[in-house]
Amino acid sequence: LSPTALAHGCLLKNDVAAAFAYLLFAFCGWRFWLEPSRRRALELAGAVLFGGLVKLSLLVTGVFAVVLVVARTIRNPRRAAFALAAVLAIPYAGFLAAYRFEVSLFGYVPAPVDLVRAVRSLSSYQESGAPVYMLGEAGSSPHLGYYPLALAIKTPIATQILFAAGLLLVVLRVWRREARVADWFLLLPGLLYVGLAMQSALQ
Repeated sequence: LSPTALAHGCLLKNDVAAAFAYLLFAFCGWRFWLEPSRRRALELAGAVLFGGLVKLSLLVTGVFAVVLVVARTIRNPRRAAFALAAVLAIPYAGFLAAYRFEVSLFGYVPAPVDLVRAVRSLSSYQESGAPVYMLGEAGSSPHLGYYPLALAIKTPIATQILFAAGLLLVVLRVWRREARVADWFLLLPGLLYVGLAMQSALQ
């Protein structure tokens, strides 16, 4: 086991599970793009549910899943209907069950009481902002460079080397016109998440 993981085991929060859940979502999304079958749609729906239960910020995977399904099945209405129903209904039913069917109206949609309260709390926090400390200075608004800097400093060098090598391979495939749409699943999940995080007050 990694000495870092052992030394900081008591500090490991749901971020570790969230990282796995997001990776699982990206993997299921990639499989769905290659084979947009009913089974793959169910897998994608399960990944959305798992991610949302692990960490509230991963509720955004539901939006990603809908966009992915529409983009991949737009020419096949029957397949699109099943896949959309799966990625919407399964996470929704799963959330209701996980929160013991204690619901209130969120707009016009019945939603779990605690989930609605948590989402509203996050939205309020995002609007009000919070102090951000970076490079010896404290600011009152999100800094676009916070997460890129944190990743550059805190990510192990070996991981950075592997990321750079993977990025180079993708660039070469694009340059040689060998890249397929599915290849973007190597880059887009991470870029989307970091890009959204850079806009967040949770820094």
